[in-house]
Amino acid sequence: QSLPVEEGNSSLAKDAHVRRAWYEDYLLTFLYQHHTSDSFSWQLFWVGFSSMRLKRMLGDDAGAYLARLLQLNQRRFLGDHALPKERVADWDRKFANEEWYLDVVTLPDPVRRRLIKPWVQRCSNFHGVDMTPFVVSEESACSVDEELRCSEVRYYEPSMLSEVEEHNMDLMFAFDIRTMTQLEAGLSILQTIFICFAVGLGAMSFSMDANSLLLNPIERMIAKMEAIRDNPLYAMKLGDLEYRREEIEKAKIMERLSNQNQCYKLCFQSYHQKKREPMETVILEKTIIKLGGLLALGFGEAGAEIIGQNMKGGHSAGVNAMVPGQKVDAIFGFCSIRNFTIATEVLREKVMVFVNQVGEIVHGCTDDFHGAPNKNIGNSFLIVWRLSEAAADRRPKLADMAMMSFVRIVAEVSRSRVLAAYREHPGLLQHFPRYRVEMGLGLHCGWAIEGAIGSELKIDASYLSPNVNVASQLETATKEFGVWILLSHKIYNLCSPGMASVCRLIDHVIVRGSKQ
Repeated sequence: QSLPVEEGNSSLAKDAHVRRAWYEDYLLTFLYQHHTSDSFSWQLFWVGFSSMRLKRMLGDDAGAYLARLLQLNQRRFLGDHALPKERVADWDRKFANEEWYLDVVTLPDPVRRRLIKPWVQRCSNFHGVDMTPFVVSEESACSVDEELRCSEVRYYEPSMLSEVEEHNMDLMFAFDIRTMTQLEAGLSILQTIFICFAVGLGAMSFSMDANSLLLNPIERMIAKMEAIRDNPLYAMKLGDLEYRREEIEKAKIMERLSNQNQCYKLCFQSYHQKKREPMETVILEKTIIKLGGLLALGFGEAGAEIIGQNMKGGHSAGVNAMVPGQKVDAIFGFCSIRNFTIATEVLREKVMVFVNQVGEIVHGCTDDFHGAPNKNIGNSFLIVWRLSEAAADRRPKLADMAMMSFVRIVAEVSRSRVLAAYREHPGLLQHFPRYRVEMGLGLHCGWAIEGAIGSELKIDASYLSPNVNVASQLETATKEFGVWILLSHKIYNLCSPGMASVCRLIDHVIVRGSKQ
């Protein structure tokens, strides 16, 4: 900051005058080079300063003092370096010399007059001066706020100031970027017009393709389905009519080809020898005709009513679920949430959310280790790893993954942030002072019957076997032994030696549902 120096100390005064002159020369150089947008898309619109130090020292008078302090070409600050007011235009020869290689536009006379007056315009905490030829307001109103939108101005401040320097005096430049925003707006309009044209052209092209390749074939298929529904035996005629139409088209092609020269015939044969896959809609249309013909051929006239009634009942798809099951070998895991009865009484309608949060962890861990969630029974989950299709050397790997899946479930349940919220539930803490979401997990392997169970109204694909019950009994026994996971000797014998080495023997028991 340049302050007037007492005249008695001439050396300090000269030094202050030199430093102030250097500052004003540097500032004017920047103003001359940026006040116009002739060679750049941005134009310097406003420049200002702020001083937290003056604000703290002078309080409400700091603004007026700063406005006078920022005024350029003051003799009390510049001494002999100051120019007379009538010679301020000499700045143009110094900062915008016509002999320079690069053209620098001179400052308009209104701007020069404003620079040598107190900088009274206030924008935010800054006092400054307008750099445009026209004056929006000679008073303290902020011309930036009155003339420019938020998207039309960019503010820049020195970024290399120390905290002390920034506290003493901070500088801000406001650039007018309306030239660039107008250009961007014009380009955006052109882009929008191009996009509309491209979208319209694409929509027309897509509509033509959709009509010829999709909508028209679907309408033909619906018409054929309605004809078969009204008269199932008509399906046989549809097949005959379609076959006849194809033969007629082939005959017309051959007749037209016979009138052509040999070169054309060779080109035609070479083109049609290449196998081309038919469109999916064509395949589906022909499949409907074939299925309708096969139904009519298989059921005959006596079964036409049955076909018609089933096709008319489009809202229902009758399924004969009474089919024999098949025997498979698999690993069965049974997971159950402990203290679920108390949790149901406390959580009430929120118990569904609780079970689903646990189920998300159980199913996710199971899927990560190539298992398949099979059944959800309240607070219990049945998990299956199929062994029937697996090679003998892959079965130990599946057993290892089943065990690791259960270990992962225990870990995820313990560290889940979602389930951790139940540790602070007042209702649960009344029954269990140190409540934690815990699970019991049992693991067993053996044979089971896989199949659909139910009726034409509802079927479930599940497993029936004493081995499934053994897995359930092992899960129940986890409470008695005070552990999270129990597995049978069959799993222990099936898993790899490395995995078996981390297991420990708990007891020799015969659970209900097992003979060994």
